[in-house]
Amino acid sequence: MSHKNLIASFAVRPKIGLILPVLLLLQVVILGLDLHGVAKAEGFSDPAFQNQWNQTDQAVATGQVSRTYFWGPQPFAHTSEVYAESPSNGQREVQYYDKARMELSKKPGQDANLVTNGLLTVELVTGQMQVGDNQFLKRTPATNPVAGDQVGNPLTPTYASFNKGQLAFGVDGALKAPDNTGQLVNQSVDKDGQVDTYPSPPVALKYARYFNETGHNVADVFNNFFQQSPLGEDKWLSVMGYPITEAFWAKDKVVVGGQPRDVLIQLFQRRALTYTPSNPAGFQVEMGNIGQHYYVWRYGFDTRDQLPGNDRLVQPVGNTLFSTNIRKPSDKVNLGSAPSTITGVWALNEGRAVVTAGGKTYLVDLTKNRAFKQLTPPTGDGLDPNNIAVWRATGSADGTKIAVTYSTGGNVVVQVYVVNTLGGDNLAVIDSYKAFAVQSSTPGVVTFSADGRYLAMPGFSEFNLFDSSNRQEYSLPFGGTSYWIGDSYLLMVTTPAVQKYDSTTNTYQVVTPGKITIISAVTGANWTLASGPYIREAIPSPDGNYFALRQSEPNSDPSGSSSLVKSNLTFRSYDKPDTDLTPAYSQGTGGRASTEPKLVGWNADGTFVQFSSYASLTGGSNHTDISFVSLVNGKGLKEVGLNGNYMSTHKLSMVASLYTLDMLHLYNGPEAQSDQTITLQNFDNSEQTVLYSNKVTPNVQYNDYSIQFAQVVQVPVINK
Repeated sequence: MSHKNLIASFAVRPKIGLILPVLLLLQVVILGLDLHGVAKAEGFSDPAFQNQWNQTDQAVATGQVSRTYFWGPQPFAHTSEVYAESPSNGQREVQYYDKARMELSKKPGQDANLVTNGLLTVELVTGQMQVGDNQFLKRTPATNPVAGDQVGNPLTPTYASFNKGQLAFGVDGALKAPDNTGQLVNQSVDKDGQVDTYPSPPVALKYARYFNETGHNVADVFNNFFQQSPLGEDKWLSVMGYPITEAFWAKDKVVVGGQPRDVLIQLFQRRALTYTPSNPAGFQVEMGNIGQHYYVWRYGFDTRDQLPGNDRLVQPVGNTLFSTNIRKPSDKVNLGSAPSTITGVWALNEGRAVVTAGGKTYLVDLTKNRAFKQLTPPTGDGLDPNNIAVWRATGSADGTKIAVTYSTGGNVVVQVYVVNTLGGDNLAVIDSYKAFAVQSSTPGVVTFSADGRYLAMPGFSEFNLFDSSNRQEYSLPFGGTSYWIGDSYLLMVTTPAVQKYDSTTNTYQVVTPGKITIISAVTGANWTLASGPYIREAIPSPDGNYFALRQSEPNSDPSGSSSLVKSNLTFRSYDKPDTDLTPAYSQGTGGRASTEPKLVGWNADGTFVQFSSYASLTGGSNHTDISFVSLVNGKGLKEVGLNGNYMSTHKLSMVASLYTLDMLHLYNGPEAQSDQTITLQNFDNSEQTVLYSNKVTPNVQYNDYSIQFAQVVQVPVINK
């Protein structure tokens, strides 16, 4: 059996909807919003985008005409996205609107201001995310409702419905429709993609024309819409694209604004159109919110949240925890205080964080200022209640569980706290129980499976799993680092190659090859995905179809003061786990004491990874090299060198889906004050904002944790 089939056979957990990538982004539920779709406005990121918008939607926004928007009342997010043919390091500028996405690829020989409009519908239906003219990344078809409210609308067909039913052009097994020009539009489709015939459709509509290019007909109401200004016969095709499905009535009524309605749906290459006969004239035909739907699908946002999300910087200052809106830095909120200096912060989803202060552990509400709730630590298993430390805390994606790793010396206990979701008191602890009790001086990182059922904690020589459904723990003889693969019950465990110094040759030799093992948490079954003499680290992409692989050859200069440790980064798929998809990207920072490069993690849409290497040089200085490497071509999209000095620290990391966070703690000696800054910038450098800047007292910099524990997370709308 192939690796692909093995993975499919063990990935038996039912889908639970859109799950947020846990490495780079925490997403929570916003309550009390218009569930029909809310996006926060931003300005046009390029004049070319505004000019394109003006041609169709300015008249709607100013009230000169009464009809559906072609793009939306305003853009809500912009960034740079991977695109192979773009000359800008293989990435292009994009801006998202409710109804679509605008793109500036700036290809050679092309007008630099040429705005294109992606085939978003095709990507959502097929699950093939386009990252080049002829390059695609495998994803799962989108489960967003095509029309109506994005929550509380469980029976409406999704984009995946048209894939499952083999109803769309481009889907494997889909057949062309016959030319039905003049025939009644009398078919319906349900969420499972099943087609029925309506004996008596809600409205008697007919097909107006047939397109052999995709093998589908266009309903007359949509064809008539195309002939109206500002489209017309010579323009509509470039905006809409060809039809990729027939027109279908939603078999079960679509919930719009909380009310069930009859809606006709037809998908085109670039847009989705709906016809709602009960709407007022001018708004019976509408563009679907495919720009929102695509953004949710690509970046893993919860459909119940405002777009592009309420990203906030959470940071301690002394004994107080603050939250700052990264899109509006003046919106800064005091979240409450601890009895003493906060020494640890772990921001979680569902508007919560775990903090430590004065040897005690607290649960904190990130949505408003309220008293911290002290958590009761576990007892026994060698833990000293008067000398207990917290290593880390993590939360399940569904927000119902929090795992806190406690330690005293070499005794480690992981305690799980069962909590309310945001609909109730999100600091209420319903239950708690012990998941793991092990001996380790450096506990492994505990992670939840996507639905929170399983916990995993890797170790040096064994792998610990805990099933919360029956509260049973078991171990497997695997050591290394581990990551859950997408939203499955499968784990990727990397056991790094072991190297040993050979004094006769003055080199390091491989003693044990590295390997990547896949483990099923359900059955305990395991198999080797890949192995090799230099394998050191592997991290699966958020969608679970690819993995980044780091391999390091033995150190060629193990003794010197100028040692250089290099690693090669490549990408592979589960279909061909032994074949590199891209050329190797090599990185290593030389200096007095070089450390092995590390894979920091994937960005939210799974198109590139952060690769980092560090070395202390001479004269008390240090240097970090950070690269963001593309899955599409293996090249660095962005390469940054960070210099430190003496006892300073300088970090750069991806946050949310659009930004990098630059954190600098610059220490120039005992006579000088330390500068601390936290700067946020778009990945394409189009924006830069200082979120925090402070001077701290010399010689006490280790008592100030504002930089060390600052994090950007998604939190609910704050009630001040």
